[in-house]
Amino acid sequence: MSNFLWIPIMDPDGDRGWWGTTWIIAGIIVPSIGVKFLFISFVRFARDRKKKQIEAAA
Repeated sequence: MSNFLWIPIMDPDGDRGWWGTTWIIAGIIVPSIGVKFLFISFVRFARDRKKKQIEAAA
């Protein structure tokens, strides 16, 4: 939340060179990467589980 409050409070004129812009961009990118990592991990775990089930049945 502090990332989204940084620009209106610390940089109200919207200067592009200010750290606030960097924090806003990081606040968007980092959670996106985290969600993708969790999804990929879940798919990999499910694939491995299915593979073990098939091997156990054979």
